[in-house]
Amino acid sequence: MALFGVSSLTYFVTRYAAAALGLALPPFAVLFILAFESLIIGSGCWGFRRVVMATSFAAVIVVISTLALERFARPVSPVLGNSTLLRHCFSKDTCFPGAVMARIRAAMHMTADPDYLQIIHTEAPLRISDIVQVLQTYAPAERRPAILPDTDWDYFAGYIALSRTGQWYAWPIGSAINEQQSSIVAQHIVDASTLRSGQVLIVAEPEFGVVRLEKKILEKVRARCSLLPLAQTRYNTVYRAESCRTDGKT
Repeated sequence: MALFGVSSLTYFVTRYAAAALGLALPPFAVLFILAFESLIIGSGCWGFRRVVMATSFAAVIVVISTLALERFARPVSPVLGNSTLLRHCFSKDTCFPGAVMARIRAAMHMTADPDYLQIIHTEAPLRISDIVQVLQTYAPAERRPAILPDTDWDYFAGYIALSRTGQWYAWPIGSAINEQQSSIVAQHIVDASTLRSGQVLIVAEPEFGVVRLEKKILEKVRARCSLLPLAQTRYNTVYRAESCRTDGKT
């Protein structure tokens, strides 16, 4: 169980979304419960040390339970880890047996929206292919091209496209959608993001749909460089940076 827990925790490496951490916690929660159970029902006298340990365990359980209840009280958000089956227990849907069975029966007879499937299976691949083509045309020799390709609806497009071309972001980004969940990490990435004169910048279209972290990088770049449009495709606009300032100087 401990080995499984350590292995699953690696999923959280470079990820800052609360939902990802929740996926890594169950093995540790099981070990914690087993240790607490052994402490409470185990044989032996209740000395000072055992009382302190039991109290500490109980305090941790209360804190975690309180935080969990507070999280479920927030508006539904998959990236905050509160969009789960238990969510119904904190809504008007309730978790009474009859209501649960009714939801199960409804789910078993649910019909998928063909338009939704069409968007998943056609739009995302087209955007990814467009990014790959733009990279190969305007930044083939750049090992770390300046690119802001991720949108609120295709937030892994850049990750997949760059993996195909053997390149990576010019900025210290692992996964924009995850890293922007931490304001500290996001600010560190923005502070470290720079662009030099003559460098090509690729920005996803429509620009208003770019994920929050990459929007901040774009705002910083625009404040320091003049961006001259070079080309535009259905999914991306290509710019060339000119007259970039560093340390407040041109």
